[in-house]
Amino acid sequence: MRLVDEIIEMAADGKRPIADALRKCLILAFELKNNRLKEWAEKELNGYGRDDVIPRYRCVALHSKGNFSGPAGSWIPQRPLPLGILEEKHRKYLTSKFVQPIATYDAGSTDEKHNAMIPWPPDLIVHYQTRFIPGYALSQAWQEVPAAVMVALCEEVRNRLLRFALEIREELGQVDDKPSDLPVRQVESAVVNYIYGGTNVIAGTASDFTQLGTVVVGKGNFSSLADALKRLDVPQGEVDALKEAVDADQKRFGTQTKEWVLNIGAKLGSAGMKIGTEASSELVKGWLHQYFS
Repeated sequence: MRLVDEIIEMAADGKRPIADALRKCLILAFELKNNRLKEWAEKELNGYGRDDVIPRYRCVALHSKGNFSGPAGSWIPQRPLPLGILEEKHRKYLTSKFVQPIATYDAGSTDEKHNAMIPWPPDLIVHYQTRFIPGYALSQAWQEVPAAVMVALCEEVRNRLLRFALEIREELGQVDDKPSDLPVRQVESAVVNYIYGGTNVIAGTASDFTQLGTVVVGKGNFSSLADALKRLDVPQGEVDALKEAVDADQKRFGTQTKEWVLNIGAKLGSAGMKIGTEASSELVKGWLHQYFS
């Protein structure tokens, strides 16, 4: 099929903007009638929203640096900042999630001489102004984004799209190049394995994931959190255990809650769950962040 061949050519050519290949992928998604592929292509093109589950390849651990001013006009520039000093409730402001359209990073990834910066919120700088170096005040703080991070992000998207298109082209030979004739489960399997990185579907279809991904949990509203978990088929006993953990942590994302998250991860792949273990874990973490934010 010409469209698939064009996607392969554009994805394989590292000089072509990845957004161009994604737009053709979106057209292919409509041809294949696959909602999960549509959603992925649209979010990569337009960016991810506050309530979306962010793919792991868009989440990166970054280091922070700061400039300090001191007595008699002294100055300490670009000092690495140990984030262990930060209170847990403030660390969320420094969660490095790259949610902008892929074109943003594709354009910036060609400049390998300069690292991009993500400034700290001003209120956070003021709050920790005297916490790092005795006698010195933190005047500026930022996270450094090495150019290699943006290159890797774009290459991850490019490689996933390429591998998926190659798989679809191979399957199209069995149906005389008619995308609409490809079995739904066959297409879904290719999307899951090559676009979403092997998050296996246990039961239901892509619409299960899409619908669950749109669930919004209210801040501090445990009832809405419990309802979301039940839609994922989390047993009532586990929901009750989470309530006890949250109360024990004084309604913070503390030790007990983190332990519950680790324990529930091993149980999310049971036959009763609607989607696979990795996707389920990401949804649960996203809902908890909404609850505590």
